[in-house]
Amino acid sequence: NTTVTVTRADGKTATGTLEPDKCARLGKAALKVSAKLQRRPDSDQGGDYQVAAVEKDTARLTHDKIARFNRSGTIESPLDNLDAGELYNICVKGPQHLTQCKEFTPIVGENTVGFGELTAGDIDGASCAGDNIVNSIDLSKVGGDWSISSDKDSCADFNLDKRVNSLDYWVISNNYTKRGDNKQ
Repeated sequence: NTTVTVTRADGKTATGTLEPDKCARLGKAALKVSAKLQRRPDSDQGGDYQVAAVEKDTARLTHDKIARFNRSGTIESPLDNLDAGELYNICVKGPQHLTQCKEFTPIVGENTVGFGELTAGDIDGASCAGDNIVNSIDLSKVGGDWSISSDKDSCADFNLDKRVNSLDYWVISNNYTKRGDNKQ
């Protein structure tokens, strides 16, 4: 146990003891997240990603927001007010990509979690929102938007070359039946 004495501005003090594992939980943490989108050029990793933080012990969702990532794939505005010392499940879903989660215990101050490459192919029909699995629905979207001419905007264009072609089909065939992680 650790003895802690707190002195107020008026000079009065209070003394108490803390268990060692509770000491790390006294502060707040901020979390920066980075991720790379599969089949995207390194200079074009930006966009709106879904980011969530779930406390593992209580399953309480503390953050769930659309966050802007810069062109190099790093969150522009960190997740704030995480409890230091708590175990979290941090999840990221990039546009057209599966959700990826990692367990993480932040310390007081700023922390960084790198996710590496997120798996592409989750486009799921007209809305392009995805259902967290690469399957026949995603494959049919690639086939339906197939175009070797340029200047076509489609969520099936994974490498952003303005064409839906064999490079995009490769993403679906390589990732077929892969599932994203669950937030909890």
